[in-house]
Amino acid sequence: MMVVMWAVIILGLIAGCGRVGFDPLGDDGTTGESGDASDPNVDAGGSSGSGGGSDSGTMPTTHYVSGGTSSNGGMASSLTTMTGPLTGTNMVLVVAIHWRDTTSSVTTVQDSFGNGFSMAGSMARYNAQQSQVLWVKRITAGTTINVLFDQPAAGISVKWAAYRDIDQTMWFFGPRSASGTGTAVDSGAMMLPPGSVLVAAVGSRAPSASAGPGFTERQKVGGGVLEDLETGSGSLNATATLSSSNDWIIHLVALHPQ
Repeated sequence: MMVVMWAVIILGLIAGCGRVGFDPLGDDGTTGESGDASDPNVDAGGSSGSGGGSDSGTMPTTHYVSGGTSSNGGMASSLTTMTGPLTGTNMVLVVAIHWRDTTSSVTTVQDSFGNGFSMAGSMARYNAQQSQVLWVKRITAGTTINVLFDQPAAGISVKWAAYRDIDQTMWFFGPRSASGTGTAVDSGAMMLPPGSVLVAAVGSRAPSASAGPGFTERQKVGGGVLEDLETGSGSLNATATLSSSNDWIIHLVALHPQ
């Protein structure tokens, strides 16, 4: 009888442990870490940059995580902003930098540990009035964006967006740029492989800009807009509209999802 009672007690304890349980990976199947701050490639982030753009009203997509903006209306030789916390796997950060002169240049873009971003394509200048360039970086958490110029630049603005589940070997392709004058912004046709995430950034000296048809507007600052589109294969133009006729520059890059 005593043996039977002890067997019942032991079985009850086992069943209770099964109900309570302990998952060493946490409820989402991960270790619960949001990025290793000791990793020199990762900055744990902080508050969003000044004028951090709102994502209200934008369409959810498979890959978009978050974005923001920062700007300086005067002359400056650098601009720093922080993304705040970012959560996702295999993330890529796209940073568009626009400024209102053609004499200064971006020398580098770094995180707070001094690790560099990669330039996507080349810098574009137009009509002796403005310049723009795209930089990209693979990240595992929120980070700092430090933009450094070779001399003081006028009217710097930064727009950024983070995307998740992007191939970490062939993570972007086809960067290109175009420029012109008017209210209609058009990048020209770009051939895309299946399932691309097309990210386009427009800079101008117009009062404002808006995303083109089919594109989701992510961030706006000054006369610029950052937009994206998840698309199938084929030829595609990135477009936008300025609030008034002005000189413009557009950069675009296609991210390669996993």
